[in-house]
Amino acid sequence: MRSYIAILSVGALLSFSAPLAAFAQEQVSPSVTPGLGTQSAAPVGNVFCFDYYRFGSVQADLESNLASTVPGAEIGFAGNLKNDNDYPLVDGTLYVKIFKKDDRTFQAGNGNVVVDQFPLEEAFTLPAKGEKPVSFTWNVPRNLPGGDYYAAFFFATSDRYNILGLSFTDDVIGNQAPFSVVNAEESPVVSFDKNAATLNDTPHTFVAFPPHFKSDETVTAKVKLVNASPDPVIVPVIWKQYSWDALRPENIRNQKTELVEVKGNETKEISYAAISTNDAVTYLVVETKDQEAKTFLDIRFVRDGIQETRINFPSVLKFPLKAGEENALFVCAHSTNEPTVKENLLMLTLRDENQNVIRQFRYDGDISGAMSGWKDSFTPDKTYTKVSLTATLERQGRVFEEVLITYDCDQIDPDLCTESGMMLIGEGDVKSLVVYGIALLTLVALLVIFIAKLKRRKARLGA
Repeated sequence: MRSYIAILSVGALLSFSAPLAAFAQEQVSPSVTPGLGTQSAAPVGNVFCFDYYRFGSVQADLESNLASTVPGAEIGFAGNLKNDNDYPLVDGTLYVKIFKKDDRTFQAGNGNVVVDQFPLEEAFTLPAKGEKPVSFTWNVPRNLPGGDYYAAFFFATSDRYNILGLSFTDDVIGNQAPFSVVNAEESPVVSFDKNAATLNDTPHTFVAFPPHFKSDETVTAKVKLVNASPDPVIVPVIWKQYSWDALRPENIRNQKTELVEVKGNETKEISYAAISTNDAVTYLVVETKDQEAKTFLDIRFVRDGIQETRINFPSVLKFPLKAGEENALFVCAHSTNEPTVKENLLMLTLRDENQNVIRQFRYDGDISGAMSGWKDSFTPDKTYTKVSLTATLERQGRVFEEVLITYDCDQIDPDLCTESGMMLIGEGDVKSLVVYGIALLTLVALLVIFIAKLKRRKARLGA
């Protein structure tokens, strides 16, 4: 099934949330800070970011092997990851959320209920305009309630850059694979009431822009556990506090685990006070588990007054690099919740496999909340089949983000760098080969003349 996501404008691609029923078609003004609902300055940079970075340009065309299954069974998902870009994508991660359809939460503007979420362990490399097969299995919990479910897919590179869906949302999702669960011996499980979450006693809506708080304000999340059975149940509750999202382990800021007893037919409120950090965006993931059945709540909020900038996506425009053929580096970046952040240094450095610099781009200046793009064109004088791109974002001498992306023909697609068994060569390489060929022919001719003269000399001496 194709993604419902349209190519949204500007920062809506990062954390914009709109009801899934509307298929996320709303357009967001370029003057709005990415997904955070605040006004921002106009884009900076020298190109329009979305001419080169295309949100939704990867499709996860997977289907389940069973239309209907039962608790305790294993269900499989298989298909292909398809890259519609003219450049390859490397170090990709496919992230999965399993949803249970729930009209009550959906109609309240909170989307459906998350019963599992996880990344696949495999790292994916997708050639330009290419695809790769993917498959995995999911063990259906033995006490999972019956109903209609679907797996939703998200794709990101370098555990940072969202290409398909936004894993920190429940509505900006990629492709989906539906299935149903039939449970003939169903009994109630302890789970979260998704319609009852609050932040500082204000109801939290999961399908909406994240709420804003002051930079030094204490933010307390409250959620409710519901036990619809007549018997008391003790369940674990795990709180994880992240910066921005949960794609990288380095983003975690705090973790708290507690055992909670919920009496029969009781709804019990529990809370978590977010620790004070210097993060502009906080992402709280709270999980509970009753026997094998899980539920998750993914809560996101913003702290105003904290200056933060982010790289949205860096890449080469074409790969492999061919001598004499124009290429380019490009990058998109934005501030997270301030209209403009000053004194930034954004650098792209392209190196060959021996760490020699092929090309370097540098931008010093403001970065606004509106998504901005930079492009640096160049023409290599050699053909390169293995290069690395380092993208660095600094402010006032401190490195806030740095990522290394390696492009290797052997890893992406060896056929990219061969043609009928011959190594691809660019225009510049052809010129070099011509020069080398002429030099070699000249050397051979001189050698032939020398040998001929030597033979004539020996013949004269012999006479």
